[in-house]
Amino acid sequence: MTDNFSPPVPPDPMARTVIVPARVTDKGTMVFFYGGALPTLRPGTICEINVPAYAVEDWRTLAMLEHTQTETLLETGQSVLVLVKVDDTSPSKLTEQMSDHLLIPPDWMLSWTQIVHAHFVRVILREPLRLRLRATKQAELLACKCHVPALSEDADSINHAYTLISQVSEKHRRSHTGNVFDRVYVPLNDVQLPTVSDERRNPHPRYRSGIPEVSHQMNNEPYNRHKRWPTLGMLRNAMVSTTVVYRLLVLCGDWWYRYVSGIHQKPTWAYMERKHDDQVTIHLIDTESRIFGELYFRTAEEANASLLADGYKKFDTTHAPKDLVQPSPPYHQPNGQEVSFDVTLPWQTIP
Repeated sequence: MTDNFSPPVPPDPMARTVIVPARVTDKGTMVFFYGGALPTLRPGTICEINVPAYAVEDWRTLAMLEHTQTETLLETGQSVLVLVKVDDTSPSKLTEQMSDHLLIPPDWMLSWTQIVHAHFVRVILREPLRLRLRATKQAELLACKCHVPALSEDADSINHAYTLISQVSEKHRRSHTGNVFDRVYVPLNDVQLPTVSDERRNPHPRYRSGIPEVSHQMNNEPYNRHKRWPTLGMLRNAMVSTTVVYRLLVLCGDWWYRYVSGIHQKPTWAYMERKHDDQVTIHLIDTESRIFGELYFRTAEEANASLLADGYKKFDTTHAPKDLVQPSPPYHQPNGQEVSFDVTLPWQTIP
């Protein structure tokens, strides 16, 4: 007998959370709101401190935490697939047009969607799908004109398209909203999937019982993680990592500065980049984020000594002049080529 069910998903230790109320004392330390010290937390615990913006005293830190930028997630003309659960695909429940456009996922995909009766509906972007990145806050999708061929309707956004599709194909639901970051997939190529109409003409054994039998093709075509079509959420997370997280790590990195004498006194900056082989590269950067020199050292101690000998001071927001702010990414060579620095994610250093 073939086991058609996926193994149970292990419990997520991060799913259960608690709120720890706290306040900041006159000395700047944080204590438990109801009295006494904060509760002892496990080493390596990652948490957030949610405060009103006015509470952040340093304007540079506040500007870094409130920085926003808009990036293109997908281009015009890209097709995306909205995942829906259709309990009944009989002709009496679906229009002929909907049956012609309701797509059946490939066998290898059904094993990890973990949704019985899963189907796709295609949506075509009429405008670039753009993402507003908001530093440490959740990124958000912007409005994007798109077309739903299955409904012969246009939508004002991906969320709008999802609602229109759900209202027609998921009539069993009370609400027709959902998290499009989790329910919208981006095919890696111009894949052609069979429709419900195709299935009616040539029934597949896996749907006769109403429960997809995913194992038969899995045996012939082993599941490879690289085949997995990304969701909008996966694309969002990748973009956040390469833009927002990178920017924050660089700006919170090891910066040095010195002032150059002249009519217009401007600081020059030195950013210390630690390589994976423990060697250090110092990038000399002007206020316009242009790299005008590089120095190489075997250890961080040698690099620190060289910077001090050249008159540089270590930058920190507590002691540096209040109008001094380090240059922001992206950084460029004199020839215009963009340069990315090696950075270490904070959780990669937790034992």
